[in-house]
Amino acid sequence: MWTLSEIKTRVKAVGIPCIAVVLGGLAVLLWMRFAKSTPTYDPTPQPVQTATEAKKAKDVARKIVRPGPPVLVTLDKKEIAEALKMPELATSPDNVLAAVTIKCPDRDVTAVSLLDPQGQGSIQYRVEKQKFFQLKKEFGVRAGMGTGGLIVGEVYARPLRIGPVDIELRGYMKRDDRSGGDGGGVILLDYKF
Repeated sequence: MWTLSEIKTRVKAVGIPCIAVVLGGLAVLLWMRFAKSTPTYDPTPQPVQTATEAKKAKDVARKIVRPGPPVLVTLDKKEIAEALKMPELATSPDNVLAAVTIKCPDRDVTAVSLLDPQGQGSIQYRVEKQKFFQLKKEFGVRAGMGTGGLIVGEVYARPLRIGPVDIELRGYMKRDDRSGGDGGGVILLDYKF
């Protein structure tokens, strides 16, 4: 077991910057492990999924059975219009077949499937308001080489979004044969409108 004086000597030998780097690395690892992230864009094809019924519509709407050759089960338009705050549905001549919430990377989309009296279907949708505060798990490392012995490395993270502002942290290191090494860091604020 180390004594207090040995610990102080070792801390002085290692230095405060090294301890700050270790604590910062630990904070990044904890953030990556425990932060709940907002889904990000993924270009790979995903399996087909059935959309979940909109929570507000599921609790409020009662189903109405319409007569006809095939039995058609619809949702009560007035109740759906009130629950989803879509007043145009209440006055529409169309029947409401389903109401779903689609989870997207930035914000949710509420979609309503309609069937008019002639049997033509359509979908109305509304992009919901974006959450004001979003935790994100975006982290990346970039490296490259150039002429003259140039080596560049960069680490970046986008940990959160507050309103229309994305907060981004960047750190870089650069080394070339002529000037030695250089490094730095920056906090960027991206305003999206």
